[in-house]
Amino acid sequence: MFARVDVVRKRIFIAIDVSEDAKRFVAEHISLLRREFPDLRVNWERAEKLHLTLKFLGETEIVLLEQLKRRISLDAASVESFCFTITGSGVFPGIRNPKVLWLGIQEHSGNLRKLQRSIDKSCVALGFKPEQREFKPHLTIARIRDSQMAHKLVNFHLETKFEDRMVEVREVIIYESLLSPQGSAYKVLSKHPLR
Repeated sequence: MFARVDVVRKRIFIAIDVSEDAKRFVAEHISLLRREFPDLRVNWERAEKLHLTLKFLGETEIVLLEQLKRRISLDAASVESFCFTITGSGVFPGIRNPKVLWLGIQEHSGNLRKLQRSIDKSCVALGFKPEQREFKPHLTIARIRDSQMAHKLVNFHLETKFEDRMVEVREVIIYESLLSPQGSAYKVLSKHPLR
């Protein structure tokens, strides 16, 4: 008879944090939307949780974490620090059935895409599935629970103009996402500096 071994897992994602200045800027946009549409069924993102996801791994066996950290450290060190701009707004999957409100990311050096591709390859080498969708860098600001009632919100979000905000990127972070009835919280597991 074999002893049962419980596999311990953590819900993991790899991301770039945004500056406190950028978080305040995005929080102002979220506050404006909330004031204009206080009664809609929307889960608004908290400013302290804002990040740019590079790879969502989901439930991950903790025995893989050290290997993951080593690989991500090498990926980060292979890319020079860079800046991106928070600019523009949008919705996923589309305006007819909006589920997610986001703010766009623009980066001209190519380092963001290079970093994301390198991280994806490292994760695939550890047994994770390759990313199937095209990488569309963005900051999620809200998840819409009732898309039938959200069209005015979506239009307001898309039409609201704001000044672009620059964000400096110096590191990649591996996070654990902790789920609870109150929502999710993020715990930093490791930080990996760029070159």
